[in-house]
Amino acid sequence: LTVGQLVNMCMSDGQRVFECGLLCSFLTAAPVMGTLVVVYTTYLVGWPALVGSATFVVFYPLQGVFGRLTAKYRRKGVRITDQRVRLMNEILLYVKLIKMYAWEKPFAKQATQIRAAERKMIEASQIMFAFAQALT
Repeated sequence: LTVGQLVNMCMSDGQRVFECGLLCSFLTAAPVMGTLVVVYTTYLVGWPALVGSATFVVFYPLQGVFGRLTAKYRRKGVRITDQRVRLMNEILLYVKLIKMYAWEKPFAKQATQIRAAERKMIEASQIMFAFAQALT
């Protein structure tokens, strides 16, 4: 396990643990709340409320597809981020050697290429996330 991998895991996994703590309470209450909402809106509005509820149920699988695509892009992004962090760690560790042999430009070019690939993956992941959010 490299330093870059450890830093990357702490950043992304820490956020996931935090989100899990916030959202796991909804898992237990969601079936009861969903049933109460459907019954109450059907009482207030009538049969169109059932159509609206059915629409939500139909879109759940589509959200799962977008979620899987987002996760796929995020995994690719994590690999690229790990490469960038590893390269930056290497640059910082051997900065005197890089300066002595005037290797700044090749290392800067390599870091820029990795960052561009990372940005591309993050953008694709966020687009998929936006589509999934638009469906909710």
